[in-house]
Amino acid sequence: SVCLFILNAHTVRSTSFILLQGVPPTVALDEGRAAILAVDGVLSLHELHVWQLSESKIVASVHVMASRNHDFMPIAAKIRKALHERGIHSSTIQPEYHARNAPPEEHLKVRSFV
Repeated sequence: SVCLFILNAHTVRSTSFILLQGVPPTVALDEGRAAILAVDGVLSLHELHVWQLSESKIVASVHVMASRNHDFMPIAAKIRKALHERGIHSSTIQPEYHARNAPPEEHLKVRSFV
């Protein structure tokens, strides 16, 4: 027997976009980056990735250079809140710390350009 599947263009585009893990058009990546950098205790970030996991769920992962002078759990909570306010439902945040013999933290802080 032969099965015939009829897919509308929206379903094909939506499914393709999810499979390709593209940044959803509803998310402003620069705005998210700026919001993370604005969190007290965040010195810099890299590897910020945002993708659509399903029709209704957007997720992110990011590596954050965190200050040794702050407890990381409140920093992570503020980052999650900032991302959630931008439509990102779930996030994985990887903390990193600079070497103790590195320049002082105030020389490491990256300011947002947005």
